[in-house]
Amino acid sequence: MIFLDTDICIDILHGKYSLSSFIETFSSQEKFGITSLSVFELFIGFYKLRFGKNKIIEKNLNIERKSIEKLIQGLYIFPLNEKAAKLAAKIFRKIEATGKSLDPFDCLIASIILSNDYCNILTRNIKLFQRIDGIKPIKP
Repeated sequence: MIFLDTDICIDILHGKYSLSSFIETFSSQEKFGITSLSVFELFIGFYKLRFGKNKIIEKNLNIERKSIEKLIQGLYIFPLNEKAAKLAAKIFRKIEATGKSLDPFDCLIASIILSNDYCNILTRNIKLFQRIDGIKPIKP
């Protein structure tokens, strides 16, 4: 299982990458996942288009929503549960104790991956995820 970080999902939605190209690159047998936190972050962006200062027309809004839905339907979605939440707290404080910082959302994404016994995440945030023991960030 390879998880897609939110930044990679956004790149796919903007046409920089395609999910099919990742399938070809890594193996047609490889499965791809996303965390419920990344789904949340994608829809935060969507609702910014709807309710923000620079609203877009309804037709384009529907296209954007359908694109997000199509992307996440092609992925396994892993939710945040109690085990992952506790692990995230441990990871967060452990990294904070070293004097480094970590975004809580990235910490939660990593903990969902680890609590499901996976380790790979496709991301542009390589340095950030390298700080987390057990996570193996993959550059696209």
